[in-house]
Amino acid sequence: MKRFLTLILCFLLAVSMLTGCRLFVLDEDKDFSEAVAVIQSRTLPIKIKQEDGSYKNGTFTSEEKIVTKLELYNVFQQYGPTYQNQFGLSAEEAYKKLLDQLVERELVLIEAERLLAANEMRFKQSELNRIWKDVYDSIDDDIYEYETEIAKEYGEEIYTPGEGEDITPEWPEFEYPYTPDPEEDYPIENNIIMDEEAWSPEGSRGPIFDYSIIEHGTEAAKEAYFKTDEYRSAALKTEALRRFLQNIKDNLKTDTLSSADLAKFKADLKELEKYNNAKPYEYAKLYAKLKDFWFI
Repeated sequence: MKRFLTLILCFLLAVSMLTGCRLFVLDEDKDFSEAVAVIQSRTLPIKIKQEDGSYKNGTFTSEEKIVTKLELYNVFQQYGPTYQNQFGLSAEEAYKKLLDQLVERELVLIEAERLLAANEMRFKQSELNRIWKDVYDSIDDDIYEYETEIAKEYGEEIYTPGEGEDITPEWPEFEYPYTPDPEEDYPIENNIIMDEEAWSPEGSRGPIFDYSIIEHGTEAAKEAYFKTDEYRSAALKTEALRRFLQNIKDNLKTDTLSSADLAKFKADLKELEKYNNAKPYEYAKLYAKLKDFWFI
């Protein structure tokens, strides 16, 4: 009986090789989600600096950090050839060096989080503003790609950013000194040095509706406004925003997330679900809230 089963198995393998069929298929998503390094969560005692210069005892708990095979593969695709060609490393040596660097990056981030928790390091609001301006510039570029896609669907000409119907972003100009001014005494709010007002993503290429009419206008005024090209343009931009967010939801690989990050992502999805059936002018409000989402 065993000999008979062996003959059948050999026959199946021979047929599969002749037909180009594989009996086993690699699940690439699952394979890439495997951890190649894990930095476990730890709780450490810290000294928390007070405003008067004194310290009080406290604790800091780091989140578990995971470096996945996907992250390692991506950095190898970008830097591996350089390490191999310029430094003469083998593929295995390049992978090991890059893995060490990924782990070091996570350790540096953990140390930064510890310093922030101990009030030994603070961000300026101007620094955070500049970061979010750059983030929204990138978001606007992605949304514009979806606007182009929608325009083709409707057989319309898409505008060129900065021209025609597009509203040119009115970003604030930032100037950063190379050294901090010791004479400046800015207030501290939520451990942030408030050297300027918190930036809000207004006046960008996000959807812009006339909420004065929508929220306070008469029914006749609303009906007339909903028929205007201005409203239609803002509604199309809103659809581009919807597709942008849907693309993130569809393509973010949850298998590669740590348990802490997965919980944050699920909380984001729960918040987004509140807008599933929202009118365009309500959904558009998500644009200014993007900076509050973990996945952004």
